[in-house]
Amino acid sequence: MILLSALGDCVPEASCHHDLDWLLVAAALAVAAVVGFGSRAAINAIISRWHNGS
Repeated sequence: MILLSALGDCVPEASCHHDLDWLLVAAALAVAAVVGFGSRAAINAIISRWHNGS
């Protein structure tokens, strides 16, 4: 995201905007956290059921 923000689309008629879109960064971190913790919980549940013999 930082690389894409740094590359930005600059044209002679408009000023360049080389700052981060913090809302997009926060949304990406939130999605990554949900997917990460969700997959970890699902894997732990599957492994615990497998160990219990169910």
